[in-house]
Amino acid sequence: PGRRKPVPFIEDTVVPPERLPEYIAALRTLLERHGLEYAMFGHVDVGCLHVRPALDMTDPDDAALVRPITEAVIRLLQRHQGLLWGEHGKGFRGEYARAFFGEALYPLLAEVKRAFDPDNRMNPGKIVAPDGDPSRIEGIDTVPLRGEYDRQIAEAVRRHWSDAMNCNGNGVCFDWDARQAICPSYKVTRDRIHSPKGRAGLLREWLRRLAREGLSPEDSPGVSPRRRRADDPDDFSHAVYDALQGCLGCKACATQCPVHVDIPEMRGRFLASYHRRYRRPARDYLLGALEHLAPPASTIAPAVNAALDSGPGRRLSRRLGLADLPGFARANAHRRLSDAGVAVLDAESVTDLSDAEIRRSVFVLGDTFTTYLDPAVPTALASVVRAVGLTPVVIASRPSGKALQVQGFMDAFHNTALAQTKRLARVSSLGRPVVGLDPSVTLTYRDEIRRAVGQADWSPPLLPQEWLNGVALSQPAATDTNAYRLFLHCTEQTAQPRAAEQWRAVFRRSGLTLEVVPSGCCGMAGTYGHLAEHQDHSRGLYDLSWRESAEAVDPARVLATGYSCRSQVQRFSGFRPAHPLEVLARQLGG
Repeated sequence: PGRRKPVPFIEDTVVPPERLPEYIAALRTLLERHGLEYAMFGHVDVGCLHVRPALDMTDPDDAALVRPITEAVIRLLQRHQGLLWGEHGKGFRGEYARAFFGEALYPLLAEVKRAFDPDNRMNPGKIVAPDGDPSRIEGIDTVPLRGEYDRQIAEAVRRHWSDAMNCNGNGVCFDWDARQAICPSYKVTRDRIHSPKGRAGLLREWLRRLAREGLSPEDSPGVSPRRRRADDPDDFSHAVYDALQGCLGCKACATQCPVHVDIPEMRGRFLASYHRRYRRPARDYLLGALEHLAPPASTIAPAVNAALDSGPGRRLSRRLGLADLPGFARANAHRRLSDAGVAVLDAESVTDLSDAEIRRSVFVLGDTFTTYLDPAVPTALASVVRAVGLTPVVIASRPSGKALQVQGFMDAFHNTALAQTKRLARVSSLGRPVVGLDPSVTLTYRDEIRRAVGQADWSPPLLPQEWLNGVALSQPAATDTNAYRLFLHCTEQTAQPRAAEQWRAVFRRSGLTLEVVPSGCCGMAGTYGHLAEHQDHSRGLYDLSWRESAEAVDPARVLATGYSCRSQVQRFSGFRPAHPLEVLARQLGG
């Protein structure tokens, strides 16, 4: 926390192991004399120490400490027969190479450089020049430092965009492992621009260029009428827009990055600023309004589905840049549940329940996707609630604001989230469990919504497995020893690392066996997989991480927690995986 961050400029020093205690004591005295906090770790058996003093490199006084501290450490190392680097980090500390290699070895380094790089094209200014001239080597404080650029951005703006500013370039997001969630767009493109690190760098440069014009994202003036991109093709913000449009919004970066660089959250704010100046695609309005349009559309589901599947409907979708739009269920969850005798109430009506009814109630918080597109899931949760001897009460689905945030309609998102959390506060006040369904929407309450409106008098809903791990399950006499194969939604597996363990425990207590498949993003990620320009990458991600495992077993044994994940499997493998709640409902006899 704070403006000072660990900086690796005296990284990787090495002394003989027997000299290490004395060296550490002297080094700590040096850093503490400068009033610095620091991280210290390393390999004691070989005397190697990684030390990162915390500096605010946007503060010229802190930046000016780099040279005197480095040179003081060099004196310590020379006293203790040590080296400034043991494994890595010679680079921009090359001005000290001659002192450590010595007058005999340093010219030999120059000979090697001259033999393989006579024109000094590879890493010029680092370690050694072809002619051995030390004056051609960059000084540790003469190279451009990021802090010099960052300090051009007003401090208030740096605080508001702290995720972009805090990216320290550690590169965890450059992960090719198909079994890891971070970062799907980098995995499928292998382009560093399409990684959290790349996008954070672009956002910082965008903020710096705005600052040079005396502007910030929040107060940059809008243009009426809004311009077309072609009107100003050299605007740097287009490059930022293109990089952020490739983000799937899985939010793995928000938890898997060591410094929690949350690109999807910043994307929403960037889009709000960008589209004050430039026109929005028409589809943004359609997708942003999805949660508001779904309820009326579901009342005429057959007509809407027929229109989407017609020739004109498909041509319109292509013209809007959309692909493979899902159809609405003929009978939405509200209707199905009401027909099954389950109470479906507005949040405003829950206080009309009697005390006895409240004590036995579990409130099911509906969402657009499972209510109107995949109603088997809320129906299954209601059955499970009944099977454990409690009463399901469904809170009628209302917009959460998730779709608005994704598209960058930030004012509308704030207003929608505020209205929804007021409803949720009424339910939370009754002291009974509130259970969400789709992990993407449910976890939005814990992150974007809480960040937007605060959390004074409402509690975010539980995920189904979180609630089920707190209730008694009567194990049926009949057990099923054939394992089910579960794919977790990528946001769920990264934001809730115990999700896999919790689902396994619930299945085990229900007499079932569950295998959780290590997987990355399926490539759908909400609306990403429905955008025409992302079709190749969406399919590529599915092929990379899901297809082989999903198609290797009986489709009846494949489960997925995310609505978008189930849609993606249906789209590319031709079957709909069940939600784990559907299996539990059958097993528990709900």
